[in-house]
Amino acid sequence: MLLKERERLSETLLGKQAKEAFKFFVEENEKISWVNLVIYQSLPLDPQEIQQKPIWETGDLLPVYLKRKEILAGEMLENLITKLPADKAVGMKSTVSLGKKQMRAYIPMIAFQGPQTADFLCQIKADLKTIGQQKGVILRVEGFFHYFGFELLRTRRSWEKFLGNCCLLDSVDRHYLGHQLVTGMGILRISPFKDKPDEPRVVELL
Repeated sequence: MLLKERERLSETLLGKQAKEAFKFFVEENEKISWVNLVIYQSLPLDPQEIQQKPIWETGDLLPVYLKRKEILAGEMLENLITKLPADKAVGMKSTVSLGKKQMRAYIPMIAFQGPQTADFLCQIKADLKTIGQQKGVILRVEGFFHYFGFELLRTRRSWEKFLGNCCLLDSVDRHYLGHQLVTGMGILRISPFKDKPDEPRVVELL
């Protein structure tokens, strides 16, 4: 990433909430016509069950489809988040629709599990660059780091290749990765659970 571009992104995104980063991502990708969101519930699970199920399979999923202009306006997403019960949150799905023909594209997204340290964050950045990721945001949430890239993957094969490359990284959360492959989709949370103190925020840029 060019220095001026990185400075622009840093000023715009560092420290921001995930929903703001998501809005910026949609704005940057002008061909996106629709985005796919989900509302899901957080349920108390024992550690073994957490490993066996992704968070979006621990409760009911409610799909939400928003037009590009609705995301950029901001009001509809904000109202959606504000009116949620305490145990529910909004997640972004790994698929979007492009143009009038509604062609499917994929958002590169992955979770990392490790110590919440600057050294581990540096490792994540280095790992992402080794698999060809050049532009995106890293968020801190609930003891994990989440990443989604700004450069869309235009085919399912390229999305599967991205996940395959992630398999080679020691830093990734392999349970999250495996569930993406099994379910054919990924979800990253972009709003807080009101009954938990954490909130996904941008801590680093790629």
